[in-house]
Amino acid sequence: MAYGKTQVYEATNTYGANSNIGGSWNFGFMTLSGFYQQIKVDADKQNNWYLGALAPIGDWQLRASCGHVDRSGMNPANIEGQKAWQFAAGAV
Repeated sequence: MAYGKTQVYEATNTYGANSNIGGSWNFGFMTLSGFYQQIKVDADKQNNWYLGALAPIGDWQLRASCGHVDRSGMNPANIEGQKAWQFAAGAV
């Protein structure tokens, strides 16, 4: 868990804040992990989240993850265009 605040624009005395929380848990047969982050600068905001899983099977590790980004406040006419998804799967 973390929180930070920094000056973004010196001329207007604008600050940005970044807060996040993440963790993982090993269930023995599978490890699950998750992360959430929010970045705010004035009315602009971005939320990010991520979920992941790792399952060992013999000499292999099966991995899968899903992530999402959602922005708001930057251009109200195009809020729907400010979202993204990411999916991944693989084996090592």
